[in-house]
Amino acid sequence: SIIHITHSDPFKDTRILNIVESIEEIDPKNRQYIIGLNQKKNIIKKFKSKKIISLKIYSRFLPYSLGLLRFLFVVIEFNLRVFFFTLKIKPNLIHCHDLVGLYIGLIFKKFFSATFIFDAHELEAQANFVTPIGHVIRTVYEFLPVLYCDHLITVSDSIGLWYRLKGASRISIIFNKPNFNEPKTYRDTTLLEKLPPKFKGINLLYVGALEEGRSIKELINLFKGIDGYNLYFLGEGSLKNNIKKNANFYENIFLHDFVDKDKIVDFIKGFDYSFCLIESCSLSDYFSMPNKLFQSLASGIPVIATNIPDISKFVYKYNCGFVINNIKELLPSLDTYSKKIDHFKILIKKNKNEFFWKSELNKIREIYK
Repeated sequence: SIIHITHSDPFKDTRILNIVESIEEIDPKNRQYIIGLNQKKNIIKKFKSKKIISLKIYSRFLPYSLGLLRFLFVVIEFNLRVFFFTLKIKPNLIHCHDLVGLYIGLIFKKFFSATFIFDAHELEAQANFVTPIGHVIRTVYEFLPVLYCDHLITVSDSIGLWYRLKGASRISIIFNKPNFNEPKTYRDTTLLEKLPPKFKGINLLYVGALEEGRSIKELINLFKGIDGYNLYFLGEGSLKNNIKKNANFYENIFLHDFVDKDKIVDFIKGFDYSFCLIESCSLSDYFSMPNKLFQSLASGIPVIATNIPDISKFVYKYNCGFVINNIKELLPSLDTYSKKIDHFKILIKKNKNEFFWKSELNKIREIYK
């Protein structure tokens, strides 16, 4: 049996669900348990070969004013509950998808001969939200698990190199690509059909969390009311109301709530360019390979990317869009590349198999064989 441990909601984390489905495909006899967090209640759902458990962690209701103490209570409560569940199951393999469960993996490797996989979805110790003391705690916390895990999986070559320098021996890069869906007998309405542009022009898309650090305000200021461009936002977050106000005022700005992960690729089809702009607020951002990159390419949309190592390398490799150094270069670059949209789309179609989850399956098979 296999246990997956995560601090995210196990019903919504697409990366984890894709890996679980891939393991089912490789060996349907494997019994899998996915344990994560839920803010409101404990949820358990059983499927044919897996069980998804979302835990309500009561210490999360402690006041935020407790700061680090609150964080420690949350980590301890979650780990204790997962540890006793894992002790009951005695799995053959533990797949930790975040820092939070690493010592459960380490303990069961040491004392119960379980295989221990650390899947670093990001450079969590170097994330933008982490305080200086939090950075130190997370760096120390992950030191032994990185050294002793049987395999370390991560999302970009740069993060892989980071962990190799920290002592990880076996490392694989698994990109966050969308899972391929079989062709439907019907076609859903796309975003452009649901919210058709009022004026002709280049249709631009931002898909993802509507939060600071993603150049959203800069995009609005650049394109609001400008002829020849229609700017669409698909997502949810703290900047939603700001975008909504601008969408109500400017006829070339549009906002739509996020849609189910299985519908995104079809829903965004038809756009001319999709933004993959990352502000390098932290090393985790600087080394990232975000979902939106692969969702856009899987949908056949060329990308406009920030000039950071892994994203720009990928865009150049497949010639699937263009790279800018800063937001000031965006309009001149769009003017330059406006005639290359069809060229980019032809190359994306040619390499389309490289942008879906199926292309990662052999890596997972090699890890789990």
